Amino acid sequence: MSIIEKKCFCKINLGLFIKAKRLDGYHEIETLMIPVQNFYDTLKVQINPLNTFEFIQTGILIDVPIHENIIYKSWKKIKDEFGIDKGIKVELNKNIPMGAGLGGGSSNAAQMLLIINELFQLNINFDILHRFARTLGADVPFFLKNQPLIARGIGDEFEEIDFPFNYDVKIIVPPFGSNTKEAYSFLNLKECSTHKDLKSILLGDRTAWKNHLVNDFEKPLFQKFPELQSIKNGLYEAGAFYASMTGSGSAVYGLFKR
Repeated sequence: MSIIEKKCFCKINLGLFIKAKRLDGYHEIETLMIPVQNFYDTLKVQINPLNTFEFIQTGILIDVPIHENIIYKSWKKIKDEFGIDKGIKVELNKNIPMGAGLGGGSSNAAQMLLIINELFQLNINFDILHRFARTLGADVPFFLKNQPLIARGIGDEFEEIDFPFNYDVKIIVPPFGSNTKEAYSFLNLKECSTHKDLKSILLGDRTAWKNHLVNDFEKPLFQKFPELQSIKNGLYEAGAFYASMTGSGSAVYGLFKR
């Protein structure tokens, strides 16, 4: 029986500008999302002749009921839509920590959609997969493409950008996570980057990134977790030309000349 195995890369955000709060409660953002090729989970899936979902996990524990697991949600989305009458066996080796702003769960969900499409030879086109992905989470559509993309809207509207990413990345994950909903509640929109133009900063002088390419979650979260500021300072001291928290935290990364 064939087994499909895929790597689920994590991502970092270069800049994360909070533009406005929408009427539906979500926030308009602007960010450059970059997949990190050397930090990933591994997902293996095969068809189970019985109509059951078997889930085996190694690495970091995902301590949620199975019906809340985004991998299961991805499977059920396609299974119900296309009337699949078989089950699957899923093996996940989890390396990307949760609550770190690295998008590990979203990456798992995206690769699950791609695997099921291939495993059952459904020939679902990209637009439909993208629509499924949007229902699973704001970051999931990004991981269907796994290339540098400027994300806007709630993070699911993309613009391709010619941005050769030839830097070494060091990611520091502290022993605590950050809750995205809570992080948004800490924001003061008057202090956010509502008028900054991300693209012009990215394509401008790289030495100016340190001052202008900001993550708007940093100010409130660094006040709550002073350790994060220390980590960022430490990355600069180690020679990074740019350092930032990714997403809504808690991971902090540094970029170094390769």
